[in-house]
Amino acid sequence: MGKSRTQHEEESKILAEISILKAELESISLRIDELEKRIESIHSGIAHHSTSKINFISTFVSKNGASRHQTISMWRAMLTTLQVTIFQGRRSEFDQYLRPLKVKHFDGQNIVIIAPNSICAEWITENALEAMNNALFEINHTKISISLLVDDGTSGVWKS
Repeated sequence: MGKSRTQHEEESKILAEISILKAELESISLRIDELEKRIESIHSGIAHHSTSKINFISTFVSKNGASRHQTISMWRAMLTTLQVTIFQGRRSEFDQYLRPLKVKHFDGQNIVIIAPNSICAEWITENALEAMNNALFEINHTKISISLLVDDGTSGVWKS
């Protein structure tokens, strides 16, 4: 028993729709490729901009010691460097463990960082401390000693 004319017409419509969907999918894939290239270009630009800012900060700090503004700028530059390089595509880890960190003190050679809890401090020690050291070295062109303390929640007392 052969296919009816209605069945042939239905199959033709389905095949036509499939062709249209394939063409749309190919167009979307090309657009995704273009967007990925733009994102890569933006990340590269951010890294370049951060490097320029970093060079200025490190020169100033090495000559004058670190003011609050330079400390904040250096900290943000380090976070940006880590976000663009190490934690690209791992935003939840970055937001959960690195964003809550606070700088307690920075004198150009030593930085004291406060973690909100011991879980965060342990994760940083195991997964990000080396990358932080590398980023700080890249920013300051000198080794920075990192002290990571945990805020125990009692009026400014921290545990190491």
